[in-house]
Amino acid sequence: MTYQEGSREEYEAHLASISDAEWKRRTQDAVWFSKDPPRLGPDPPLTFHKNFTAIQPKRYVVGDFLAEGEVSCFFGEPGATKGTIAVDIACHVAAGLPWMGRTAGGHLDPWERKALGKESMPAGVLYIALERSTQVQRRVEAFTDEHGIQEPLDLAIWSGPLDLVGSERDDILSAVYAHERAQEEDEEGEGSYREVRLVVIDTLARAFGSGSDSGGEETAAVARKFERVLRFRPDLHILVVHHTPIGDDSRLRGHGNLLAAFDQTVRVRKHKVGSTATVMKDNDTAEEGKARFAYALKSRVIHVAKDGKETTAPVVVPLPAEAVKHAMPKVSVKAAGPKASKSEQPLLDALEGLGGSATEADWRVAFDAARQDGLSPSAHRKRWSVGRPALEAKGLVQKDSEGRYRVTVTNVTE
Repeated sequence: MTYQEGSREEYEAHLASISDAEWKRRTQDAVWFSKDPPRLGPDPPLTFHKNFTAIQPKRYVVGDFLAEGEVSCFFGEPGATKGTIAVDIACHVAAGLPWMGRTAGGHLDPWERKALGKESMPAGVLYIALERSTQVQRRVEAFTDEHGIQEPLDLAIWSGPLDLVGSERDDILSAVYAHERAQEEDEEGEGSYREVRLVVIDTLARAFGSGSDSGGEETAAVARKFERVLRFRPDLHILVVHHTPIGDDSRLRGHGNLLAAFDQTVRVRKHKVGSTATVMKDNDTAEEGKARFAYALKSRVIHVAKDGKETTAPVVVPLPAEAVKHAMPKVSVKAAGPKASKSEQPLLDALEGLGGSATEADWRVAFDAARQDGLSPSAHRKRWSVGRPALEAKGLVQKDSEGRYRVTVTNVTE
């Protein structure tokens, strides 16, 4: 109660009713006597360190990459093959087959792995194809043909609509439970029921209803929807496919709330030879431990019409990471100005290969991708840690107001 809420007599009576213990607690901080004292509610539930439960190891849908209870975002320009790699991951999880040398599918405890002789089991997958769902179907068929899979995958496609902004319903959870009920009730699939472990949303831009991915309120609403799904189903991983701004594939398109909503972001790029999927953000992985995957696409015939016309779909073929590198022109500084040392020149080459301007994270990825053969990892890291500030000190590289680095005085030679 404040003086403004009643008469002076009522206010004085209120003060007189406060116990000595309460007065002592309140007078510990002078803020109580300000014009706007804090409006405290009930004490929130706190978990003290001494009461922490034993830390449980993370459980993965794709080993050491996509974890249960997390959200990842695969982003890239149109044609970057981000949709193709998302389907490939989904199919590997549904089939229980290793993906890029990592286990994929439902988690097995150590005793289960020993008893079954397997590292993982097939898991249910919900693929929310908000655009070109028939294309996703063709890619799934191409995958099963390529890998000689005879039994149907526990993978269901839902073409929406899905509105993560305007709808108050938990539509993702509804679809997950519908998937699991259908499998449970399928007499032909008796004994093969598996819970859903992976949800793919392709693409996120189609899930904003009448809103936009550039709006702060809309993107915050999407983040809350993801949190709500994982609160009820912490055994799921949500994989989102999203776009980049036109002409800039170094970052996600949209409001900054999106980046905060993802535990992991993966940039997908198409190169002259093959494609790469590079982890840009990972909340639990150090910079040097972030993964980079390389792959090519192979066209697979999935149907031949009576007139001989073929229907094809792409399948992913893994490549060694070093097989796909950024094409980087050589850079040399003008003779009149300061020069880069031999160990600093690869950093300039990497930045120029990105168009002469990039974020520090993108610059580092390009530099790592072009690591000199025979150079030890520690020596390579030292080149970066010493070379980057040295180039800035020489004025060969500058950092602008947006935090992007750019090459200053250079001559580009092919």
